[in-house]
Amino acid sequence: NAEPTMMSRDQVFSTTMFGVRLGDGVPLDILMSVRWSIQDGQGFLAQFESPARYDSLILRPRSKEIAAGVANTYPSVDSLFTTQRFSFINDLKKAFTEKLVEEGMEVKEVIVSEIRYPHTFTSAKEKVGLKEQELEAIRQQAIVDRERSLAAKKKAEADGQVAITQ
Repeated sequence: NAEPTMMSRDQVFSTTMFGVRLGDGVPLDILMSVRWSIQDGQGFLAQFESPARYDSLILRPRSKEIAAGVANTYPSVDSLFTTQRFSFINDLKKAFTEKLVEEGMEVKEVIVSEIRYPHTFTSAKEKVGLKEQELEAIRQQAIVDRERSLAAKKKAEADGQVAITQ
């Protein structure tokens, strides 16, 4: 009978949640997997008939709900893109571990494999980054030009001093 084997193995639920909105309304796509196991095989089968059925009836809708709850507490896509990314991922993992639990099952691991930002946001960030690089290059060139100018002035003054003494 394959059912005891299926019940004793870890199960993996993978999903992509599209359009999970942050506090500022910016939508993210979150790719994640949950490794879980069935603790009470008979009770589980009586209620859900299979792990795949449990995934579709419980894990998929509840995942979107949990992710939306966590994401909404982060007010800005800018901060999530820069300083709060790891905090966000940890908060997602904690919320999933605590809120996906049902009687007769255990969440063993939550893996957030990717967070996708809207293309318009990443394009804008890339353009800003390039502009900042260009501005820094201009600043560095100005410093080099100023140093050259000072060196040329000192050389001219030194040449003038040499000419006067001769």
